[in-house]
Amino acid sequence: MKEFIKVLKKASELELDGHEFYKKSASKSKNRLVKSLFNHLAKEEKVHYLRIKVIADSLINEKRIYKKDTILGKIEGRIFDEIFTRNLKVKEYKAEIEALKIAEKMEKGSIKHYKDALKKASDPIVKDFISRLIREEEGHLISIEDSMEYIKSPEDWFARNERSMYDGA
Repeated sequence: MKEFIKVLKKASELELDGHEFYKKSASKSKNRLVKSLFNHLAKEEKVHYLRIKVIADSLINEKRIYKKDTILGKIEGRIFDEIFTRNLKVKEYKAEIEALKIAEKMEKGSIKHYKDALKKASDPIVKDFISRLIREEEGHLISIEDSMEYIKSPEDWFARNERSMYDGA
């Protein structure tokens, strides 16, 4: 149990670091797409941090963990399709791309950490929570990667993501 508490402590640090990074990056960004993405990710990382803290505190104090304590949010997966379609005029933003690369690395690190944590978890509610955290972090990663592609080449992004226009669907 002590080992798993350490895993949760590291998870809470990752989420808090992510929250701070995304807040700071959002305040510096001049691109509406990236600013919106970072603001949204900052909010989600804060929710993750708070939920992990509740679970860790419950385990430390040997209290029962309730399903309501593991609620993350309404959205899992891709979170910014609507922003991509509204932000049509994009210049290359080197600082934003660098911040997105850092964010990509952070999210990959979080995903790895949570996959390792999932192997160590024994409580079914905690396992479900960690599985949902993994899906949310994977959704963050997809949004970050999509943002980088969109900023670098909006035409290619639209060609890949708006195929239905060409397919006749």
